[in-house]
Amino acid sequence: FSIKNAKPNKAHLILAKMENLCYISSLITRDIDGLHKKAGAKKVY
Repeated sequence: FSIKNAKPNKAHLILAKMENLCYISSLITRDIDGLHKKAGAKKVY
């Protein structure tokens, strides 16, 4: 398994959509694979 080949799952996509719709303002995560940003989230901490 390679992080480069990893794709966002439903949770990543839903959280990104929630941010884009202003239900949440940002994400705080231990995300080291960049999947939240790949899913479309902008403010990932």
